[in-house]
Amino acid sequence: MAGNPRDSRRYRNAAKRLRRSSQVCWLCGKDIDISLPYTDRDSWTADHSVPLNAGGDVHGPLRPAHRGCNSSRGDGIRNRKHNPKPPTSREW
Repeated sequence: MAGNPRDSRRYRNAAKRLRRSSQVCWLCGKDIDISLPYTDRDSWTADHSVPLNAGGDVHGPLRPAHRGCNSSRGDGIRNRKHNPKPPTSREW
């Protein structure tokens, strides 16, 4: 398959159905104003229940979320160890 799988008709149709049926953010529980432009942090977006990098499927289950909530959730992996110094092959 060439291109971005999120551009597929199947994904777009699933997101449209979800948008019509639910306007409550599953992350914060607040209502989502669907009239806002997509660039607004409080606008509606479809969030993957299982992050794609954790084995989720692009056509897997979607949930409604604010764009800001979805962005702050990130890839769903919390409390990563931040190592400011990358490992090297030798001790210097």
